Amino acid sequence: MKNVHERIKEFLQNRHSGAQQLAEEALEIIIGLYNSNTTSSEILEFLNKCALQFYQMVPIIKLDEYFKKNGVNEISINAFRKLLSDDSYKKNASALFDSKKRVLTFSNSSSVKKMLIYHKDKISEVICCRSLPLGEGENLSELLSGSGINATLIEDSEAARYLSSCDFILLGADAVTEDFIVNKIGTLQIVLTANYLKKSVYVVVSKLKMIERKHYLVEKLEQYFERIDTSLITEIIS
Repeated sequence: MKNVHERIKEFLQNRHSGAQQLAEEALEIIIGLYNSNTTSSEILEFLNKCALQFYQMVPIIKLDEYFKKNGVNEISINAFRKLLSDDSYKKNASALFDSKKRVLTFSNSSSVKKMLIYHKDKISEVICCRSLPLGEGENLSELLSGSGINATLIEDSEAARYLSSCDFILLGADAVTEDFIVNKIGTLQIVLTANYLKKSVYVVVSKLKMIERKHYLVEKLEQYFERIDTSLITEIIS
């Protein structure tokens, strides 16, 4: 079994998981550190590294801010766990699945995965873009297939051809502001293609991913992330 320090090293090098999943993993590491009597200052140092490494992901930003403000203890840990467990977007998206749907996705959002599994009986097929350069879509395709969902992995360049027979696009996000969402590079071209083909684009997120524009440094986004204006999104479901 990996010790907590090995988990921290792997965690900080993770480039494939979405913001929600990373925040959940970070919290489990915090619990491991706390239960091994690691000092609060050392735990906060770990959180600071997380915030620096994943500064584009709002749940990680809020995780860091929350424990700096409330301290690291059983009460604060349980309270943040409750915030992370909010998945009301699954039920709030029920109107999308009033009949069997064929859906296209991009990247590897844990929110998208959870929602698709929740509505699996109303899904005929999920088209998963490979989502280069990191290829996160491969992971999503495998996870959905393992959950009994008919999932097809395609190259990003094939999206337009498949979109014509899809009902809508379903995306996650690493951040949601009043003006834009942030997601993995390549999302914008998929969204623009959907707009051209007059296909709806839905974004599903937990409320933990929402942040005011003035508190988010979009100018610092690095090569694997990009902003998509909310004017291009049909609806954000939280």
